[in-house]
Amino acid sequence: MDRFAISCLIALFLPGCAWNPIEQQQVTESDVLLNYPSIRPIPTKGYSGNVSWPADLNTLLDIAFSNNPRTKVAWQQAKIAEIQKNKTSSAFLPRLTLKAMAVNAKDIAGQDPSNAKRLTTHESIILSPQIEITYSLFKFGAHKERAEAAKSELLAANFQYNRALQTLAFSVQIAYFHMDSAKETLAANQLSLDDARASLECAERRYNAGLANVHDFLKAKANLSQALFQLEHSSAEMETTRAELARTLGLQVSPKIDIISPNTGNDIDNTLLDQIDYITTKALESHPDILAAKARVDGATHASKSAKRNTLPELIAGFTGSINKVRHYDSNYPKYSAYIGLQWELFDGFSNLNNILESRAKTLAAKHELQATKLDAATNIWVQYHKFKSSCRQLKAAKEYEKSSKEAFDSAQLAYTNGLASFTDLITAQQTLALARQKSVASKNNLAINLAALAYATGDITTIR
Repeated sequence: MDRFAISCLIALFLPGCAWNPIEQQQVTESDVLLNYPSIRPIPTKGYSGNVSWPADLNTLLDIAFSNNPRTKVAWQQAKIAEIQKNKTSSAFLPRLTLKAMAVNAKDIAGQDPSNAKRLTTHESIILSPQIEITYSLFKFGAHKERAEAAKSELLAANFQYNRALQTLAFSVQIAYFHMDSAKETLAANQLSLDDARASLECAERRYNAGLANVHDFLKAKANLSQALFQLEHSSAEMETTRAELARTLGLQVSPKIDIISPNTGNDIDNTLLDQIDYITTKALESHPDILAAKARVDGATHASKSAKRNTLPELIAGFTGSINKVRHYDSNYPKYSAYIGLQWELFDGFSNLNNILESRAKTLAAKHELQATKLDAATNIWVQYHKFKSSCRQLKAAKEYEKSSKEAFDSAQLAYTNGLASFTDLITAQQTLALARQKSVASKNNLAINLAALAYATGDITTIR
């Protein structure tokens, strides 16, 4: 179980984060990203590797990460957050504006000396290219708070990308274990069919020898038909799980798609059964959903501060330069000016006030969402932990049930052959053995899924060893 648990967890948690070029970003949760191994960027095309079927779980994860569109959506969302962060940096840079104007001007100079009724006018065309530079010198930290809010949103998007990869890996695992269970159920039903055939042969021999009545022979035929029905049903179920696995991988379903069964072993790692407090505490510190919620709280807090400081005055500086060229005159008139000033928007239709109220409500909502996320994570860990703990005991009991049922069937078969038991006893023992095989397969699959679900609930590979 140790090897299976480790391989299961390593395969599940292969997260990455969106690239963040801000080296000066200082957020305490960013250290958590170091716990995750980096992965290659998600390819834009489908999986191009040569798949050798049957494939193991690691190969299936490679295919899913390359083909499944959900990870690509999460990646683009993280890139959008990065672009929005970059947009806030524009407030710290000057603005440069280039203008060009052409003016047709007419000036009235006075009366024409030769004709008192006519006015003298001068018409000229003025070409005036102009450049203007403005720069915000001081805004009481409003721009800085807006930039910090965008950084926090980018960090939240990074953690959400991590979680998207974990979610996809968990989906691949579920499909993988379901197909493995379907294969084992098919094999178990094949053994039950062989047992039913053996029971029919035994009843037929005793009937031909005059030691059994026709009723036993007919019951044996009906039992064989029922076993054949169960075999065909499990065969259809296996094809259903094959199709589900192909869909999760982003591939078209094909008979070639097959898996290498996991090496679950028979030993249970009992050290996992006494670590609920450690697992929960560790998960609440490093769960991607919780870290993303914390980052959103920080982002909302910074946005609220920025909204408040936007109501304060702003110190600005600027430079304007132009050259006026007058047509018909061979001369240029340069003109330039530099200024520094204070501007304060006293009334904006209550827009800033509503922005403050909105940002305050978003901050409170983010804090409540953080509390709800912590409660959801703790509850989910508790539930999955006890499911895993119970499935360990269920698997042990199911294997003992299968072993004792096989011994009971062999004994009943021998007793019926020697005339020491009825055919009803034989059929009952055979059906009990078939049920025990199915429970053993289901318990094994349940243990694998519950272990994967517990790891997914913690959201951190370092919580379980």
